[in-house]
Amino acid sequence: MYAIAAQLVGFVGMALCIGCFQCKNSTRLLLLQALGNGVYIIHYLMLGAYSGCLSLALLSLNNIILMFGILGRAWAKWKGWKWLFSVLTALSCALTWAGPVGLLPNAANIVLIWANWSCNGKVMRLGKLCFVGPGWIAYNLYAHSYSGILSESIGMCSALVSILRYRKQDGGKQANGK
Repeated sequence: MYAIAAQLVGFVGMALCIGCFQCKNSTRLLLLQALGNGVYIIHYLMLGAYSGCLSLALLSLNNIILMFGILGRAWAKWKGWKWLFSVLTALSCALTWAGPVGLLPNAANIVLIWANWSCNGKVMRLGKLCFVGPGWIAYNLYAHSYSGILSESIGMCSALVSILRYRKQDGGKQANGK
């Protein structure tokens, strides 16, 4: 019964994370994504997947700071945030080490941190498609997070569709997709 409850919690997190992309307002999008990630943190705790849990907690905090930067808060625009969160993510990997599989969510999140701070839609989508999504899918297979596998698969498909759509709209020019 506990395993079923853990999976149900994950599907709630998945719904929030996927639903966030329907928000027109960037702040609401990031807020809903933060809520979804919060639910996923509980999901990973329930699964005993501590590398994913701590890595996702750091990524969520990073994204909240990025959101404040978008809102114009000077302290949140500090260029060192991406370095700080990258180092903290690497340390979290060492702290929660349960074998090489723990490298997957942490490495994926470091790539995502740098892609997000680029504020370049094309870089974010390519990062998701080529590294972040596959890294999390592999980790979710290990952790038995079925909602995580589905959520990352949908996210990768969405990133691919966006890349193709922007390429087509630009007549083959490279779009940054901001």
